[in-house]
Amino acid sequence: MDDETARALLDYRQYARVAAAMRARIRAHPNDAAAWRLLAEALRGLGRHDEARKAEARARALGGQGDVHLSLRLRAVSDSNVLQAPDVLALPARNRGDLGLGLGVAASGGAHPAWLVRYEGLRYQDFRALNRDALVLRIAPVEAASIYASWMRLGRARLFSGIGAELGWTPAERWKLGAVLERRVFAAPWQDFTAWIGALALARTLWDEDA
Repeated sequence: MDDETARALLDYRQYARVAAAMRARIRAHPNDAAAWRLLAEALRGLGRHDEARKAEARARALGGQGDVHLSLRLRAVSDSNVLQAPDVLALPARNRGDLGLGLGVAASGGAHPAWLVRYEGLRYQDFRALNRDALVLRIAPVEAASIYASWMRLGRARLFSGIGAELGWTPAERWKLGAVLERRVFAAPWQDFTAWIGALALARTLWDEDA
């Protein structure tokens, strides 16, 4: 089975079929990095994550860094400002946390992936303006956890940047649950202050493919 056929079958969730075909390819060509990478994707789809990690490691060792991967995600966020200090905004307790819904596109690459760039539009319940992740850059190639930098806009003029860490789980196929702790630096007109932000996010992948 060639790579194009395998990717098409993965799109239709034919994970067992792809896994069997890639194992056959690997038996014939043990150093086929692409086959190891496709095997890892199939095993992940089957929920065999330990085996998938081993296959990914083998692909990396053989120089298979993975293609650029594109995806579209719908994400629900519970964002807490309770750890804010100093409280320049003087928000009442009920307004210190927000619920949000966002739609984002992402590009990633590498076997884990090792890098990820995401752009997302978010709408929060307590803000009339659109919140936008202008850029979220994943800078640590760790499968379950990552360190990232972000630049966001709240409305037209309220800008902030941040650096944070996220721990993620995949409770079901195409679903991801993440816990985030982020340090944000706000700019004018909020008179420059920083805040620790905690968040929980549940994301559903609507579409993904290799570019």
